[in-house]
Amino acid sequence: MIPATWESADGAPGAYLSVRGQKIALDVADLTLQTLRKKPVAKARFREDKVAQRVLRDLESALHAHVPAGKSIILTLGAPIKVSRKLVVALTSLLVTYLDGGVEEVDEKKTILGNRVRFRVLTPSSKWPAKVIGFVFTGDPAPAGGAAEL
Repeated sequence: MIPATWESADGAPGAYLSVRGQKIALDVADLTLQTLRKKPVAKARFREDKVAQRVLRDLESALHAHVPAGKSIILTLGAPIKVSRKLVVALTSLLVTYLDGGVEEVDEKKTILGNRVRFRVLTPSSKWPAKVIGFVFTGDPAPAGGAAEL
């Protein structure tokens, strides 16, 4: 797991995220659910459970050597994570196939072994120190609500 720090800011940008000595500017927006729709929806929350942390560490270790210089993988995993070891193997295999195939950029949403997964292989405009960046969420990440399949 890559340590990161959050720093609030006044004005634009709304905050900064520091990852391995690199400061990334973030715009922060606060949307009220009532302005989006009348029915309440579950809020997406980031999780810090042991299974999720292990899965992210294992994915980063397995993929690090396969991610070429100048590329990054950003992925989100829906919690709770089911069959974590099999998920790591299946997701690693899938992502290595994309990377070894020389794909420039990709944005995919899949359900793998009952887990909602979204990943992006991209060439960042600035040099990111991290090759693999992962997040785990609980709830429906779609702002419109409903049962969006990630």
